[in-house]
Amino acid sequence: MSALVTWLETAKTDILPTAIVSLLISALVTWAAKSWETRDTAAITYRYEQRKKQHEVIGRHYGRLIAAANTLGYRMWNLYTNSAHGWMATREDEGNGYYFRSTAYRLMHFFSLVRSTEKEAILLDGRIASPKDYLFLNYIEAFHWVMTDTALFEGLPYNHSIQGDHFFADEFRRYCELCNPSEGQLTFDGFLVGPYVNPELLPVLRFLDGLTPEELRLRWDRLVALHLLLQAFLNDFGYQRQHASKRGFEEIASQARNQKVLVNLGHWLPRHELGKRGGTRLLAQAIKRLNAQRKSTIAAAENA
Repeated sequence: MSALVTWLETAKTDILPTAIVSLLISALVTWAAKSWETRDTAAITYRYEQRKKQHEVIGRHYGRLIAAANTLGYRMWNLYTNSAHGWMATREDEGNGYYFRSTAYRLMHFFSLVRSTEKEAILLDGRIASPKDYLFLNYIEAFHWVMTDTALFEGLPYNHSIQGDHFFADEFRRYCELCNPSEGQLTFDGFLVGPYVNPELLPVLRFLDGLTPEELRLRWDRLVALHLLLQAFLNDFGYQRQHASKRGFEEIASQARNQKVLVNLGHWLPRHELGKRGGTRLLAQAIKRLNAQRKSTIAAAENA
């Protein structure tokens, strides 16, 4: 456009009358200004609509996700204390299966909400989300990752080709959708008469069956990694009473059998743009402190 204006200025003396040239320049400038205004208005409108949709999506799931994360976190604390009782077996005699069934429900209720949020958020433009909304969406992605990615076991002997102590990503999404009722949210009773007796959910039940920190399998450590993410999420989005201190994060981290799993978790947090502030910063710091303590203990034992 600047070249055209220059040409018109030159044409004042060479070709066209001054009045006509001035009129053309004025019209051209007006057209350009309106074009920029229209483009800016469209961009502003797009950003506004996207942020509005992001708020709506997060708002629909926010409260239920917080409640489900808190309930699942409580069960993890309880499991650390009572794992020796063998309650995570699927025994149904004399009502002994309640602990297993309720743990399966709490896990899948939470992840059904994660999946619902993920399905809606995939259509949103994360580039223009507010910092808080963007953090929320990063957690949604990280929650799915921590249950499905074998990178959590990098450096440890593990068969990546079968669903043993991890889930295939798309399969896990399908399990989560089995736990999404068409109306309302999943209740414990609804879970027992629906997803729990559905053969398609068997891989999840097998994953939990007989869970104990004493075994050689890696599933226990995967759930400890999940618990750390849950607590970081609650620190960033939950109520004050749901927050954990540095010591709280260290207590969760100390439940892991394989320190390498925690190290891998810490390495992967930045890939989800987590670990530098808020709850995930406390998580990352707890992993580093625990790793340093264990190295110090090993060194002291070797020098003794």
